[in-house]
Amino acid sequence: MAGFRTGPLGVGHMVYLTPDMRPLRRFYEDVLGFHLSDYCTAPFQASFYHVNPRHHSLAIAEGSASRIHHLMIEMNQLDDVGQGYDIALAEPGLVPTTLGRHINDLMMSYYVRSPDGFFIECGWGGRSIDPVTWEPFELKHGTSLWGHDRDWLGAAASAEATRLRTRAVDAGMRQPVQVEEGNYQLGAAPRAPWEGA
Repeated sequence: MAGFRTGPLGVGHMVYLTPDMRPLRRFYEDVLGFHLSDYCTAPFQASFYHVNPRHHSLAIAEGSASRIHHLMIEMNQLDDVGQGYDIALAEPGLVPTTLGRHINDLMMSYYVRSPDGFFIECGWGGRSIDPVTWEPFELKHGTSLWGHDRDWLGAAASAEATRLRTRAVDAGMRQPVQVEEGNYQLGAAPRAPWEGA
């Protein structure tokens, strides 16, 4: 594979669930100096934070217990995401969230279950921001532009996620793909025999 997008952006992001978001917000904002990227109030509450040009390195979301929801790792090539997705789909029950694209960080990704029960998001194409001038905004169309069907949601929550995605389509929401300079050259494979010299 072509490797991971890390360096000054760090490893990716982590999403932490908690029954009470207030103390964690105070800790990350006031003590550690994280900055709000965006937030949602429905269908659940969540706050997304940045510390560098990665759209978010941390998110805090409401949940019934305090635990890690997922860790995101970003690949350098979209094909690595697609090929990994094919491999993951071959093992029944490994993929709890299908391939999709997030509204806020524009990541194309899927999720797998880790042996410890939290999810690992495998993605590509995450948004970079200017941390100095970025203005936080509210997510009003859910968290995904398309895809990301979740097998762990109940029927009502799945229907709401579908309704929000449909609303995003009806609103004409489209986002360009953000490709790092030189990305098309990362991990370039040698020519196949049928391509000629």
